Amino acid sequence: MQQSETSSNHHNSVSVWSWLLPWLNLPRQRRRRFVLVTISLLLLAWLLYASWNALIPYVIGLFGAYLLVPLVNGCVALFPPVLRKQKIARPLAIVLVYLAGFGLFVLFIVALVPPFTAQMERLTAAWPSLLYHVKGLSRDLWLWYQENVPQATQQEISIYLEQIRASAVTAIQQGAWQAFSVVTNTVSFILGIIVVPFWLFYVLNDVVNIEKRILQVVSAKWRYDVRNMAVLVDRVLSAYFRGQLLLGGIVGVMVGVGLAVLGMKDYAIVLGAVAGGFELIPYIGPILGAIPGVLLASLLAPQWLIWIIIMYIAVQQVENIFLVPRIAGKSVQLHPALIMVVLVIGNQLWGLLGMLLAVPVTAVLRDIFKYIYLRSLDEPLSPEEAMARVYQFHVIFDV
Repeated sequence: MQQSETSSNHHNSVSVWSWLLPWLNLPRQRRRRFVLVTISLLLLAWLLYASWNALIPYVIGLFGAYLLVPLVNGCVALFPPVLRKQKIARPLAIVLVYLAGFGLFVLFIVALVPPFTAQMERLTAAWPSLLYHVKGLSRDLWLWYQENVPQATQQEISIYLEQIRASAVTAIQQGAWQAFSVVTNTVSFILGIIVVPFWLFYVLNDVVNIEKRILQVVSAKWRYDVRNMAVLVDRVLSAYFRGQLLLGGIVGVMVGVGLAVLGMKDYAIVLGAVAGGFELIPYIGPILGAIPGVLLASLLAPQWLIWIIIMYIAVQQVENIFLVPRIAGKSVQLHPALIMVVLVIGNQLWGLLGMLLAVPVTAVLRDIFKYIYLRSLDEPLSPEEAMARVYQFHVIFDV
């Protein structure tokens, strides 16, 4: 027995030494660099975590930069070569994009905010009647439930609902704490909102050099692969997010126009905005976006209820048949069954944010896995061949 323990300890020590020997054999300078880089990354991660609330405006700014870079690049390409050589074209293009964005914002405020506010006021005034109507429906549904559902099943459902209630209370408490944290960091947040447009200008102006500097940090051996994987990530994310924003706008307009035609023009803008906002959540978003309109129609325009339901269904069919394949389908190319699964996983891990990010993250991981796999074969493909095969994979399995 003692001999067995001795041999086990000897085996463990051998394993530890076999793990440490490569490290000990490294040159002293490389070990120092490794320790320095590791400590720096850990410190950076801690700083980002500790100051997350203050950094939210900058995260939003990065997302805005990601969306605006193609517009800036397009404007730069339209300028004469003389301006580009003198490095005036890019700052001028950024200023033009800023002015265009500010003009659209002012147009939005002038054209849509007053009627949107008026509709919200009418909706608030109608809220007691709507709530009474919903209570009546709930009461009828409860009576049907008690009369038709077996007692044993009711008990199981009650236990499940109690678990949901407890989870909801916990979520509300956490949300209240997060709201308190945001309030306590209001000064930093407001300062960030003021500074971000100027910070975003420098990011857009120097984005090419930023990309080069990041690649210079990577070992020359892997630099081309890292660049290719960045291209794959950009291809999916840019197409997906721009496609979802475009889809949300088109669906919101179609729902708003449809409701106005069907006699609910007093709430068409609000309900159209709700439908367009929920469109950002794949597959289940259109259903969630239709619920407020259907409930409000059942109270305010019951004579049009069937037609309003048909209108929502028609918008979803137009979206699924014509819009999604052309706008969003080519960006992710994931099977609908897989999308539903990853939405559930995303919701379980990070809630609403997880649902918004689950689909593009899954598509990105798929492409990166495919690229790394092709580059790691017994006879690895070249970076160019691997990229070509990944794109060929998209063509073959286009869904």
